Amino acid sequence: PPDIRCTIAVAASPDGAHFATSHGDHHIRIFSTVTREIIAVLEGHPRTPWTLSFHRKLPHLLVSGCLNGELRLWDIRKRMCIKRVQLGTDRVTSVCFHPEQSQVAAACG
Repeated sequence: PPDIRCTIAVAASPDGAHFATSHGDHHIRIFSTVTREIIAVLEGHPRTPWTLSFHRKLPHLLVSGCLNGELRLWDIRKRMCIKRVQLGTDRVTSVCFHPEQSQVAAACG
């Protein structure tokens, strides 16, 4: 869409149904791989989401990390943030889920 500022990160859901993208407007967009349409716009990060990752076994869960040290856990089925954690003030540069559990690892700095 023409209103999207620069795209920062992209992640594919493990079931192949969705792509998530983050942008300079601080939003995350969820695209259907079938229709190629935006199905959700996730809002809430105060700064640009820099990194995204889907859970391997629970593909409706997406974790994002932004430039102010905030992590958010999203349920893309509900199109909402279900958990927010402030890790400090340094940017979150990388996130990933544990492959079997609901734990998240993050790198900041």
